[in-house]
Amino acid sequence: MAGMPGNQVLRNAGGDNAAAALVALREGLRALARLGNADDSEDLAMIAAALDRIELRRTSLAAEPGLRDDPARLDRLLALAGPADAVELLTRFETDLAETARRIATALAANDAAALRAASHVLIAVAGSLGALGVEAQARHLNAEAHRAGPGPDAAPGLAAAAEAALAGIATLTRRLAARRTEGP
Repeated sequence: MAGMPGNQVLRNAGGDNAAAALVALREGLRALARLGNADDSEDLAMIAAALDRIELRRTSLAAEPGLRDDPARLDRLLALAGPADAVELLTRFETDLAETARRIATALAANDAAALRAASHVLIAVAGSLGALGVEAQARHLNAEAHRAGPGPDAAPGLAAAAEAALAGIATLTRRLAARRTEGP
C-alpha cells in the first residue's frame, strides 16, 4: 500500500465498504506511527480515537433499530427461581456483572487482550441470559476487538473504546437489576 494514493487504497480495501475503509485508515495510521516521528504521536492518537468512535457507532446496537432487549428472558429466569429465590438470583447476577467489570477494567489497564476476551465471554453469557441484547452485542464487539489485538498498546485501536462501551453497558444493566431487586421480582 505504500506510495499508493488514498483513494486507491480504499478501493483495494473494498470500495465503498465503510468497514474496509476503516481498516485501511487504521493501516495507514500504523504505518505513520512506525515512521517514528514523536511529534506526530499525539495527533495520531487523536485520529485513532476518532476512528474508534466511528467504528463503535457503526457497530453499536443503537444503530440497529430492529435489535431490542428481551426482558422476557429475565422474567422467565425469575419465574423459574420462584419468589423465594428471585432476589438472590438478581443479587448473584449483580455480583457476576461487578466481577466482570472489574476484570475488564483490570485487563484494559494492563492491555491484556486475552483477559479481555475471557471477560467478554462471561459478559456475553450473562447479558444474553438476562435478555440485555445491547450489552451482549457490546460484549461481542469487545471480543472481536480483543481477537484482533496483537502485542503492544497500539495493536487494536478499537479495543479501548469497545471495553469502555462494555463497562458502560454493565453499569446500566447493574442499575436495572438493582432497581428490579428493590421493586421486588
